[in-house]
Amino acid sequence: MCVKVALLTAICLFFQHYSGAINSKLSCGGGTDSSRAIMDSAVSGANYVNYNPNRCNVCFASNISKPVTDKSVLCACHLVLYCSEKHQQADLATHSSFCKAVQNITSRSGVDHILAVVPAHTHEPFVREPANWSALDKTIRCTLSILAHALDRPLYRHEIQMLQHPVVCRVCLEYHRDMLKYCEGCHQVAYCSEKHRQQDKEHHDKFCRAYYIAFIIDNKPPAITDAGDPVIPCLDETDLKKFPSDCYELASKALQRKIINPTANDDHLLEPQEQLENVKLAEVYSYIGTILYALHCTNVIDEIRDTLNIFIVGARAEVFYFHEQTCALFFSYGPKLRTVKLFFVGPEIPETAHERSTLDYGDGRLVELIYHKELYHELPGKIVLPNPDLVAAFNCGFNEYFGTPTDTWAKTLRFLLYNYHMPLVFTSYTYNEAIEDVAILVHAARKGSDQDVRFMKRALCNPLRGGVPVRNPDISDNNQDEIFYNNGYLTVAKLGLP
Repeated sequence: MCVKVALLTAICLFFQHYSGAINSKLSCGGGTDSSRAIMDSAVSGANYVNYNPNRCNVCFASNISKPVTDKSVLCACHLVLYCSEKHQQADLATHSSFCKAVQNITSRSGVDHILAVVPAHTHEPFVREPANWSALDKTIRCTLSILAHALDRPLYRHEIQMLQHPVVCRVCLEYHRDMLKYCEGCHQVAYCSEKHRQQDKEHHDKFCRAYYIAFIIDNKPPAITDAGDPVIPCLDETDLKKFPSDCYELASKALQRKIINPTANDDHLLEPQEQLENVKLAEVYSYIGTILYALHCTNVIDEIRDTLNIFIVGARAEVFYFHEQTCALFFSYGPKLRTVKLFFVGPEIPETAHERSTLDYGDGRLVELIYHKELYHELPGKIVLPNPDLVAAFNCGFNEYFGTPTDTWAKTLRFLLYNYHMPLVFTSYTYNEAIEDVAILVHAARKGSDQDVRFMKRALCNPLRGGVPVRNPDISDNNQDEIFYNNGYLTVAKLGLP
């Protein structure tokens, strides 16, 4: 298979799985066990493209340049917009049961919006200044439970998103649509008055561009040009001494052309399609970039000779990011290397990634991709593995099931701590998750009598985080990470130190 076809296939497969990975984060949100149970069992329900209730999703599925219309039709549930009654009718089969459930609940409660139901029963004000985001988060979780009970089924992901990102004034939580006006820059954040928009301006300006990209992102892979045989980008001494500052710079060096960050503060006036292309390319290089950054800051890349063994544990859809174009960077930043072995280990590895393969870059330089659809701590009893030079866990979620019967990370972390003396790099979506993930690693270390962990980077914003911004469903995390990214926060630790 030629490089172009192989690479395009790999990235297409990744972006199919990417939607599921992001939806997994969206559906968890760090809630209570009851709300998580409702959300974890959610299914798509319809073939939407980056569903967003603040636009006509029927239009967006075929034309991302038309996400907003001046004359919108507001559905009777007050949660969804359409460009016309025709498109509202086209979406009726999917939305009808949810819409009727919302109307029935609000009518019986004597309120005019589904988000006012819970406050009406608890006799607490919903609209208030300043906005109480923690209370709103609890209201949303309770409302999701009420709707799931009324429908007698798990809520679909797009139904959950209608409430996880409610259209309310950012300052006072006013929810009447006729009083709200969207930010013209991102079409995502609303205000009930110019006073409130100005009051929130300094905070919102930090995220406005990212909100806009999150609004227009689609599920198409980045365009791939036919590069012929795999080419290792040539780097000079300056490049080797100074690691790229972000994934856009890394992608620029790999592709030998300028990849501009459309979410940066400086205005480059890129066309929407070019903006999407750039953030997707940055996303592609986040995983390899995070590994290279960890190798760089731990000096592993300087200490190894000709063979590098990397274990990626808890592997999922990120396996599709390691292909001819990205893996070539191992030899750009490790010119002494001849063989890189990537061991992808995890029960959630996609079925399409199961055959061992070798990428040949000529001159004896090889990258071997090896897949084990198993839990990492169970592998040594089944096969012989080499000692890793680095272990990585992307968007690890150590915290997600900690202390529950379904937690498998506890055994894996203890196995790593007891058996290896090597760096571990793991990433988390948000700062709060990163802190929890660090605490769980420390907890695992302290359960051993003579084990310790030395942190080289602890819950820091990852300079090589992904390019695609996503709205955080946990609105109580509003001040820290209202927008999150794949590999958003980074921890690098040395394991097995006495």
